[in-house]
Amino acid sequence: MIREKMGEKRRCLSCNTAFFDLNRTKIVCPKCATVFEVIEPVRSSVRSAGAFNNRTKRPTPPLDISSFEVVSDIVVDGASENANLEKVDETDSAEDVENDA
Repeated sequence: MIREKMGEKRRCLSCNTAFFDLNRTKIVCPKCATVFEVIEPVRSSVRSAGAFNNRTKRPTPPLDISSFEVVSDIVVDGASENANLEKVDETDSAEDVENDA
């Protein structure tokens, strides 16, 4: 059969069988005999670009940073942080890396 004589390829909504409708007005699934109802998808209209351009072209006002107040929950004591750190000799560690390679 020529493809045109076979009609549209359909898929049954009940048993999920693929079949051709043979250009008939009453489309019936050959496997489960369920009548196939053609449901045309609703197409939405194309939106124009002009509707969205108004939002992007609006300039944003600059923020006044002087009106903000700096608030921190963490209290930092500089002397106590440095006391816990170990002093590292950078020249020795560089020589160790060169010797390993």
